[in-house]
Amino acid sequence: MKATVQIVRNNSQTSSKGEGDRRVLKIRVTHNRLPRTFSANGKIKITAEEFENKRLKNYKMAYEEVLPAYNIACELVEKLGNDFSFDTFGRLYYYHLHGKYRSGDFRISVVLEEYMKKTEKSFKTRKIYNAAVNWVLRYDKDTSMEQIDKKYVDRLASFIRKESEGIHENTVRLYFRHLKALYNYAVAQKYIEDKHPFKGMKLSSTRKMNSGLSLDSLKKIFAYHSADKLAQFARDFFVLSFELNGHYYSDILRFRNRNFRMGADGLEVNFIRHKTMKAGIEVTIPLTVYAVEIFNRYGRINPSKPNDYIFPYLNNAETEAQEVDRITTINAKINDGLRIVADDLGMEHFKISQARHTYATVRIETGANLTDVQAEMGHSSYETTRGYVNMLNRKAMRESKALKELLHN
Repeated sequence: MKATVQIVRNNSQTSSKGEGDRRVLKIRVTHNRLPRTFSANGKIKITAEEFENKRLKNYKMAYEEVLPAYNIACELVEKLGNDFSFDTFGRLYYYHLHGKYRSGDFRISVVLEEYMKKTEKSFKTRKIYNAAVNWVLRYDKDTSMEQIDKKYVDRLASFIRKESEGIHENTVRLYFRHLKALYNYAVAQKYIEDKHPFKGMKLSSTRKMNSGLSLDSLKKIFAYHSADKLAQFARDFFVLSFELNGHYYSDILRFRNRNFRMGADGLEVNFIRHKTMKAGIEVTIPLTVYAVEIFNRYGRINPSKPNDYIFPYLNNAETEAQEVDRITTINAKINDGLRIVADDLGMEHFKISQARHTYATVRIETGANLTDVQAEMGHSSYETTRGYVNMLNRKAMRESKALKELLHN
Protein backbone atom coordinates (compact mmCIF):
# COMPACT_ATOMS: atom_id res chain seq x y z
CA MET A 1 0.00 0.00 0.00
CA LYS A 2 1.31 3.42 -0.97
CA ALA A 3 2.22 5.79 1.86
CA THR A 4 0.16 8.96 2.34
CA VAL A 5 1.25 12.42 3.49
CA GLN A 6 -0.70 14.97 5.55
CA ILE A 7 -0.07 18.30 7.25
CA VAL A 8 -1.07 17.99 10.92
CA ARG A 9 -0.76 19.93 14.12
CA ASN A 10 2.06 18.74 16.37
CA ASN A 11 0.52 16.31 18.84
CA SER A 12 3.68 15.74 20.85
CA GLN A 13 3.64 19.08 22.66
CA THR A 14 2.36 19.42 26.20
CA SER A 15 -1.32 20.23 25.89
CA SER A 16 -2.71 23.50 27.24
CA LYS A 17 -6.39 24.29 27.18
CA GLY A 18 -7.88 27.29 25.44
CA GLU A 19 -6.04 29.88 23.42
CA GLY A 20 -2.74 28.88 25.05
CA ASP A 21 -2.74 25.56 23.20
CA ARG A 22 -0.73 26.64 20.17
CA ARG A 23 1.31 24.18 18.16
CA VAL A 24 3.45 24.14 15.01
CA LEU A 25 2.46 22.17 11.93
CA LYS A 26 4.25 18.94 11.05
CA ILE A 27 4.18 16.29 8.37
CA ARG A 28 2.46 12.97 9.05
CA VAL A 29 3.33 10.00 6.85
CA THR A 30 1.19 6.88 7.10
CA HIS A 31 2.28 3.52 5.70
CA ASN A 32 0.47 0.22 6.28
CA ARG A 33 -1.76 2.07 8.78
CA LEU A 34 1.28 3.08 10.83
CA PRO A 35 1.64 6.88 11.16
CA ARG A 36 4.82 8.80 11.90
CA THR A 37 5.30 12.53 12.17
CA PHE A 38 8.27 14.53 10.90
CA SER A 39 9.39 18.08 11.52
CA ALA A 40 8.50 20.51 8.73
CA ASN A 41 10.68 23.36 10.00
CA GLY A 42 7.52 25.10 11.15
CA LYS A 43 7.77 27.93 13.71
CA ILE A 44 4.35 29.55 13.52
CA LYS A 45 2.04 28.10 16.19
CA ILE A 46 -1.70 27.88 15.76
CA THR A 47 -4.63 26.72 17.88
CA ALA A 48 -6.88 23.78 17.10
CA GLU A 49 -9.64 26.23 16.08
CA GLU A 50 -7.29 28.03 13.68
CA PHE A 51 -6.21 24.70 12.19
CA GLU A 52 -9.83 23.78 11.52
CA ASN A 53 -10.63 27.16 9.95
CA LYS A 54 -8.31 27.22 6.95
CA ARG A 55 -9.54 30.65 5.84
CA LEU A 56 -7.88 32.36 8.79
CA LYS A 57 -4.71 34.34 8.13
CA ASN A 58 -2.72 32.59 10.86
CA TYR A 59 -3.46 29.17 9.37
CA LYS A 60 -2.52 30.32 5.87
CA MET A 61 0.82 31.65 7.13
CA ALA A 62 1.58 28.42 9.02
CA TYR A 63 0.51 26.35 6.00
CA GLU A 64 2.70 28.29 3.55
CA GLU A 65 5.61 27.86 5.95
CA VAL A 66 5.47 24.03 5.90
CA LEU A 67 4.30 23.60 2.30
CA PRO A 68 7.88 23.07 0.93
CA ALA A 69 8.37 20.21 3.41
CA TYR A 70 5.02 18.72 2.45
CA ASN A 71 5.96 18.79 -1.23
CA ILE A 72 9.31 17.13 -0.48
CA ALA A 73 7.53 14.37 1.44
CA CYS A 74 5.02 13.79 -1.37
CA GLU A 75 7.78 13.57 -3.98
CA LEU A 76 9.76 11.08 -1.89
CA VAL A 77 6.71 8.89 -1.26
CA GLU A 78 6.07 8.83 -5.00
CA LYS A 79 9.71 8.10 -5.75
CA LEU A 80 10.03 5.26 -3.25
CA GLY A 81 6.74 3.64 -4.28
CA ASN A 82 6.60 -0.01 -3.23
CA ASP A 83 10.13 0.26 -1.82
CA PHE A 84 8.97 2.69 0.85
CA SER A 85 10.30 2.29 4.37
CA PHE A 86 10.26 4.84 7.17
CA ASP A 87 14.01 4.44 7.59
CA THR A 88 14.80 5.28 3.99
CA PHE A 89 12.17 8.00 3.84
CA GLY A 90 13.51 9.61 7.01
CA ARG A 91 17.07 9.78 5.68
CA LEU A 92 16.06 11.24 2.34
CA TYR A 93 13.51 13.63 3.83
CA TYR A 94 16.04 15.09 6.25
CA TYR A 95 18.59 15.49 3.48
CA HIS A 96 16.20 17.28 1.11
CA LEU A 97 14.76 19.44 3.88
CA HIS A 98 18.07 20.58 5.36
CA GLY A 99 20.46 20.14 2.43
CA LYS A 100 22.67 17.75 4.37
CA TYR A 101 22.57 14.32 5.92
CA ARG A 102 22.16 13.63 9.57
CA SER A 103 25.26 12.20 11.18
CA GLY A 104 25.69 8.72 9.72
CA ASP A 105 22.96 8.86 7.06
CA PHE A 106 24.14 7.34 3.77
CA ARG A 107 27.76 7.49 4.79
CA ILE A 108 29.57 4.86 2.78
CA SER A 109 30.40 2.77 5.85
CA VAL A 110 26.71 2.73 6.86
CA VAL A 111 25.60 1.67 3.39
CA LEU A 112 28.31 -1.01 3.30
CA GLU A 113 27.09 -2.49 6.58
CA GLU A 114 23.51 -2.54 5.28
CA TYR A 115 24.59 -4.07 1.97
CA MET A 116 26.55 -6.83 3.68
CA LYS A 117 23.53 -7.72 5.83
CA LYS A 118 21.23 -7.94 2.82
CA THR A 119 23.55 -9.91 0.51
CA GLU A 120 25.11 -13.29 1.08
CA LYS A 121 28.70 -12.47 0.25
CA SER A 122 31.53 -14.84 1.06
CA PHE A 123 34.05 -13.88 3.71
CA LYS A 124 36.70 -13.35 1.04
CA THR A 125 34.42 -11.00 -0.93
CA ARG A 126 33.53 -9.08 2.23
CA LYS A 127 37.24 -8.51 2.87
CA ILE A 128 37.59 -6.91 -0.56
CA TYR A 129 34.59 -4.64 0.04
CA ASN A 130 36.03 -3.62 3.40
CA ALA A 131 39.43 -2.93 1.85
CA ALA A 132 37.85 -0.78 -0.87
CA VAL A 133 35.77 1.22 1.61
CA ASN A 134 38.77 1.64 3.91
CA TRP A 135 40.53 3.49 1.10
CA VAL A 136 37.54 5.80 0.83
CA LEU A 137 37.62 6.43 4.58
CA ARG A 138 41.34 7.17 4.43
CA TYR A 139 40.62 9.72 1.73
CA ASP A 140 37.61 11.25 3.52
CA LYS A 141 36.16 9.60 6.62
CA ASP A 142 32.87 11.50 6.23
CA THR A 143 32.21 10.42 2.64
CA SER A 144 28.51 9.95 1.88
CA MET A 145 27.20 8.16 -1.18
CA GLU A 146 25.76 11.47 -2.41
CA GLN A 147 29.28 12.91 -2.72
CA ILE A 148 30.47 10.26 -5.15
CA ASP A 149 30.64 11.66 -8.67
CA LYS A 150 33.11 11.42 -11.55
CA LYS A 151 35.52 13.98 -10.07
CA TYR A 152 35.41 12.26 -6.68
CA VAL A 153 36.21 8.86 -8.24
CA ASP A 154 39.12 10.28 -10.23
CA ARG A 155 40.57 12.00 -7.16
CA LEU A 156 40.16 8.85 -5.08
CA ALA A 157 41.97 6.76 -7.72
CA SER A 158 44.87 9.22 -7.75
CA PHE A 159 44.98 9.17 -3.94
CA ILE A 160 45.17 5.35 -3.81
CA ARG A 161 47.98 5.19 -6.38
CA LYS A 162 49.92 7.93 -4.58
CA GLU A 163 49.49 6.53 -1.07
CA SER A 164 50.27 2.97 -2.08
CA GLU A 165 53.26 3.28 -4.37
CA GLY A 166 53.70 0.25 -6.57
CA ILE A 167 50.11 -1.00 -6.12
CA HIS A 168 49.13 -3.18 -9.06
CA GLU A 169 46.61 -1.63 -11.42
CA ASN A 170 44.47 -4.77 -11.18
CA THR A 171 44.14 -4.19 -7.45
CA VAL A 172 42.99 -0.60 -7.96
CA ARG A 173 40.43 -1.75 -10.50
CA LEU A 174 39.29 -4.51 -8.15
CA TYR A 175 38.57 -1.93 -5.45
CA PHE A 176 36.61 0.27 -7.83
CA ARG A 177 34.56 -2.66 -9.15
CA HIS A 178 33.38 -3.27 -5.60
CA LEU A 179 32.79 0.42 -4.93
CA LYS A 180 30.69 0.53 -8.09
CA ALA A 181 28.61 -2.42 -6.88
CA LEU A 182 28.04 -0.63 -3.58
CA TYR A 183 27.15 2.60 -5.39
CA ASN A 184 24.69 0.75 -7.64
CA TYR A 185 23.08 -0.73 -4.54
CA ALA A 186 22.55 2.77 -3.11
CA VAL A 187 21.01 3.85 -6.42
CA ALA A 188 18.73 0.79 -6.48
CA GLN A 189 17.60 1.59 -2.94
CA LYS A 190 16.79 5.12 -4.15
CA TYR A 191 19.15 6.63 -1.60
CA ILE A 192 20.84 8.67 -4.33
CA GLU A 193 20.41 9.68 -7.94
CA ASP A 194 22.76 7.92 -10.35
CA LYS A 195 25.50 10.33 -11.43
CA HIS A 196 27.32 7.58 -13.38
CA PRO A 197 30.62 8.29 -11.59
CA PHE A 198 32.36 5.20 -12.99
CA LYS A 199 31.44 5.85 -16.61
CA GLY A 200 34.49 5.54 -18.87
CA MET A 201 36.59 4.05 -16.09
CA LYS A 202 38.28 0.78 -17.01
CA LEU A 203 37.32 -1.67 -14.30
CA SER A 204 38.18 -5.00 -15.92
CA SER A 205 41.41 -6.78 -15.07
CA THR A 206 44.47 -5.91 -17.13
CA ARG A 207 45.74 -9.45 -16.84
CA LYS A 208 45.84 -11.27 -20.13
CA MET A 209 42.71 -13.33 -20.56
CA ASN A 210 44.87 -15.77 -22.57
CA SER A 211 47.04 -16.79 -19.63
CA GLY A 212 46.95 -20.54 -20.23
CA LEU A 213 50.24 -22.36 -20.66
CA SER A 214 51.11 -24.08 -23.91
CA LEU A 215 50.73 -27.83 -24.32
CA ASP A 216 54.53 -28.16 -24.52
CA SER A 217 54.94 -26.30 -21.22
CA LEU A 218 52.28 -28.48 -19.66
CA LYS A 219 54.08 -31.65 -20.74
CA LYS A 220 57.28 -30.37 -19.10
CA ILE A 221 55.45 -29.73 -15.83
CA PHE A 222 53.86 -33.21 -15.90
CA ALA A 223 57.28 -34.79 -16.46
CA TYR A 224 58.93 -32.68 -13.73
CA HIS A 225 60.03 -34.26 -10.44
CA SER A 226 62.21 -32.70 -7.76
CA ALA A 227 63.90 -33.58 -4.49
CA ASP A 228 62.86 -30.13 -3.29
CA LYS A 229 59.72 -30.84 -1.26
CA LEU A 230 58.25 -27.38 -1.85
CA ALA A 231 58.73 -27.59 -5.62
CA GLN A 232 57.30 -31.12 -5.76
CA PHE A 233 54.32 -30.11 -3.60
CA ALA A 234 53.60 -27.16 -5.89
CA ARG A 235 54.00 -29.23 -9.07
CA ASP A 236 51.66 -31.91 -7.72
CA PHE A 237 48.91 -29.42 -6.86
CA PHE A 238 49.22 -27.74 -10.25
CA VAL A 239 48.91 -31.13 -11.95
CA LEU A 240 46.02 -32.12 -9.68
CA SER A 241 44.18 -28.89 -10.47
CA PHE A 242 44.60 -29.60 -14.20
CA GLU A 243 43.55 -33.25 -13.71
CA LEU A 244 40.38 -31.96 -12.03
CA ASN A 245 39.36 -29.93 -15.09
CA GLY A 246 41.21 -26.87 -13.90
CA HIS A 247 39.21 -26.50 -10.70
CA TYR A 248 40.77 -24.22 -8.13
CA TYR A 249 42.91 -25.61 -5.33
CA SER A 250 40.51 -23.84 -2.90
CA ASP A 251 37.74 -26.22 -4.00
CA ILE A 252 40.11 -29.17 -3.93
CA LEU A 253 41.18 -28.40 -0.35
CA ARG A 254 37.48 -28.43 0.65
CA PHE A 255 36.89 -31.96 -0.69
CA ARG A 256 35.59 -34.41 1.88
CA ASN A 257 35.31 -38.16 1.55
CA ARG A 258 31.59 -37.83 0.82
CA ASN A 259 32.51 -36.09 -2.45
CA PHE A 260 34.02 -39.34 -3.77
CA ARG A 261 32.07 -42.27 -5.18
CA MET A 262 32.42 -45.18 -7.57
CA GLY A 263 31.07 -44.40 -11.02
CA ALA A 264 30.80 -46.27 -14.30
CA ASP A 265 34.43 -45.41 -15.09
CA GLY A 266 35.84 -45.97 -11.62
CA LEU A 267 36.39 -43.53 -8.77
CA GLU A 268 35.02 -40.03 -9.39
CA VAL A 269 34.61 -36.81 -7.45
CA ASN A 270 31.30 -34.92 -7.34
CA PHE A 271 31.02 -31.39 -5.94
CA ILE A 272 29.63 -27.87 -6.33
CA ARG A 273 32.14 -25.07 -6.78
CA HIS A 274 32.44 -22.92 -3.67
CA LYS A 275 32.49 -19.74 -5.77
CA THR A 276 29.17 -20.53 -7.48
CA MET A 277 27.46 -22.29 -4.59
CA LYS A 278 24.22 -20.39 -5.17
CA ALA A 279 23.96 -21.61 -8.76
CA GLY A 280 24.15 -25.19 -7.48
CA ILE A 281 25.89 -26.53 -10.60
CA GLU A 282 27.28 -29.98 -9.85
CA VAL A 283 30.54 -31.13 -11.39
CA THR A 284 31.46 -34.80 -11.69
CA ILE A 285 34.99 -35.77 -12.71
CA PRO A 286 36.27 -39.34 -13.24
CA LEU A 287 39.68 -39.60 -11.59
CA THR A 288 42.86 -40.81 -13.23
CA VAL A 289 45.25 -43.01 -11.28
CA TYR A 290 47.63 -40.01 -11.17
CA ALA A 291 45.04 -37.83 -9.46
CA VAL A 292 44.26 -40.55 -6.90
CA GLU A 293 47.99 -40.93 -6.25
CA ILE A 294 48.34 -37.21 -5.45
CA PHE A 295 45.26 -37.28 -3.21
CA ASN A 296 46.74 -40.12 -1.21
CA ARG A 297 50.25 -38.60 -1.20
CA TYR A 298 49.14 -35.52 0.73
CA GLY A 299 45.88 -36.75 2.21
CA ARG A 300 43.73 -39.83 2.38
CA ILE A 301 40.61 -41.03 0.58
CA ASN A 302 38.68 -42.93 3.25
CA PRO A 303 34.98 -43.64 2.44
CA SER A 304 34.37 -44.87 5.98
CA LYS A 305 34.74 -41.28 7.23
CA PRO A 306 32.49 -39.28 4.85
CA ASN A 307 32.76 -35.96 6.71
CA ASP A 308 36.56 -35.90 6.95
CA TYR A 309 38.55 -33.65 4.64
CA ILE A 310 40.76 -35.51 2.16
CA PHE A 311 43.60 -33.09 2.90
CA PRO A 312 44.35 -32.07 6.51
CA TYR A 313 44.85 -28.35 5.87
CA LEU A 314 41.32 -27.24 6.85
CA ASN A 315 40.92 -29.53 9.85
CA ASN A 316 39.64 -27.67 12.92
CA ALA A 317 38.86 -24.53 10.91
CA GLU A 318 35.71 -23.44 12.71
CA THR A 319 34.82 -20.35 10.68
CA GLU A 320 34.93 -19.34 7.04
CA ALA A 321 37.47 -16.68 7.98
CA GLN A 322 39.83 -19.38 9.29
CA GLU A 323 39.26 -21.42 6.13
CA VAL A 324 40.11 -18.46 3.91
CA ASP A 325 43.25 -17.66 5.90
CA ARG A 326 44.52 -21.23 5.60
CA ILE A 327 43.70 -21.43 1.89
CA THR A 328 45.53 -18.14 1.34
CA THR A 329 48.58 -19.55 3.14
CA ILE A 330 48.55 -22.70 0.99
CA ASN A 331 48.15 -20.57 -2.14
CA ALA A 332 51.28 -18.58 -1.29
CA LYS A 333 53.17 -21.80 -0.55
CA ILE A 334 52.17 -23.36 -3.89
CA ASN A 335 53.09 -20.25 -5.87
CA ASP A 336 56.47 -20.05 -4.13
CA GLY A 337 57.10 -23.66 -5.17
CA LEU A 338 55.97 -23.02 -8.75
CA ARG A 339 58.65 -20.31 -9.07
CA ILE A 340 61.23 -23.01 -8.36
CA VAL A 341 59.59 -25.31 -10.91
CA ALA A 342 59.60 -22.55 -13.55
CA ASP A 343 63.24 -21.71 -12.89
CA ASP A 344 64.24 -25.38 -13.11
CA LEU A 345 62.39 -25.77 -16.42
CA GLY A 346 63.59 -22.47 -17.87
CA MET A 347 60.02 -21.17 -18.11
CA GLU A 348 58.42 -17.84 -17.24
CA HIS A 349 56.98 -17.84 -13.75
CA PHE A 350 53.39 -19.08 -13.53
CA LYS A 351 50.82 -19.52 -10.78
CA ILE A 352 48.43 -22.20 -9.60
CA SER A 353 45.47 -20.17 -10.94
CA GLN A 354 46.81 -20.70 -14.46
CA ALA A 355 46.03 -24.41 -14.25
CA ARG A 356 42.39 -23.46 -14.87
CA HIS A 357 43.19 -21.28 -17.88
CA THR A 358 45.54 -23.95 -19.19
CA TYR A 359 42.92 -26.69 -18.95
CA ALA A 360 40.40 -24.64 -20.95
CA THR A 361 42.98 -23.68 -23.55
CA VAL A 362 44.34 -27.19 -24.07
CA ARG A 363 40.87 -28.75 -24.24
CA ILE A 364 39.77 -26.35 -26.97
CA GLU A 365 43.01 -26.65 -28.90
CA THR A 366 42.76 -30.45 -28.89
CA GLY A 367 39.26 -30.45 -30.32
CA ALA A 368 36.72 -30.06 -27.47
CA ASN A 369 33.76 -27.75 -28.01
CA LEU A 370 33.13 -24.81 -25.75
CA THR A 371 29.87 -26.20 -24.36
CA ASP A 372 31.60 -29.33 -23.08
CA VAL A 373 34.40 -27.29 -21.51
CA GLN A 374 31.80 -25.05 -19.85
CA ALA A 375 30.21 -28.08 -18.17
CA GLU A 376 33.59 -29.57 -17.20
CA MET A 377 34.66 -26.31 -15.53
CA GLY A 378 31.35 -25.71 -13.78
CA HIS A 379 30.67 -22.33 -15.41
CA SER A 380 27.09 -21.07 -15.43
CA SER A 381 27.93 -18.69 -18.28
CA TYR A 382 29.23 -19.51 -21.75
CA GLU A 383 31.01 -16.14 -21.83
CA THR A 384 32.90 -16.95 -18.64
CA THR A 385 34.35 -20.03 -20.31
CA ARG A 386 35.37 -17.98 -23.35
CA GLY A 387 37.36 -15.70 -21.04
CA TYR A 388 39.53 -18.62 -19.95
CA VAL A 389 40.39 -19.84 -23.41
CA ASN A 390 43.81 -19.01 -24.84
CA MET A 391 43.60 -18.05 -28.53
CA LEU A 392 40.30 -19.84 -28.98
CA ASN A 393 40.40 -19.70 -32.77
CA ARG A 394 44.11 -20.46 -33.17
CA LYS A 395 43.47 -23.77 -34.89
CA ALA A 396 40.93 -22.25 -37.27
CA MET A 397 43.28 -19.37 -38.05
CA ARG A 398 46.11 -21.80 -38.88
CA GLU A 399 43.80 -23.69 -41.23
CA SER A 400 42.72 -20.41 -42.83
CA LYS A 401 46.34 -19.38 -43.36
CA ALA A 402 47.22 -22.78 -44.83
CA LEU A 403 44.30 -22.49 -47.27
CA LYS A 404 45.42 -19.05 -48.45
CA GLU A 405 49.00 -20.25 -48.92
CA LEU A 406 47.74 -23.29 -50.84
CA LEU A 407 45.90 -21.04 -53.27
CA HIS A 408 49.16 -19.27 -54.13
CA ASN A 409 50.95 -22.51 -54.99
